Amino acid sequence: VVLTLTYYWYNQILTNMLANAECSYGVKRKSLRATWPAKDSQQRSTYYLIRPYRYSLPLLVVSILLHWLVSQSFFYDKTSELGFLGLPIFLSLIVGSIMLFALIGLSFRKYPSTILVVGSCSAAISAACHPPKDEDLDNAALGLLMWGETLPMPD
Repeated sequence: VVLTLTYYWYNQILTNMLANAECSYGVKRKSLRATWPAKDSQQRSTYYLIRPYRYSLPLLVVSILLHWLVSQSFFYDKTSELGFLGLPIFLSLIVGSIMLFALIGLSFRKYPSTILVVGSCSAAISAACHPPKDEDLDNAALGLLMWGETLPMPD
């Protein structure tokens, strides 16, 4: 149970860091991610595993390895009721430490712009997404977007 809760915690932190990096529209224009991108638009599809595959797949493999190592560490023994093996415990500690240091290393990366870090708070994201009244709201989500001051288009 502790290992699974630790995985959820790790997953949440990594997902929030990557979501903030994904939403850094302050440097260059990016298209929106949508579950079903509109045809003839610049929208991109969402990731199947929530995060980019270069993060999701290694995390999935390392988590499976860590769970397997922990399951090999402890076993039921008729004579002493609980037995354990030192090598799988040691390897579990090594893999867990690598995961922790990888997360700490990723947390030192700087975002490409001075964006407001909102995590996945819908209210904060909504507050930053109010365009001017004269902007074409019907087609804005289909193109490339960028954070910052929006000005009316010249006639």
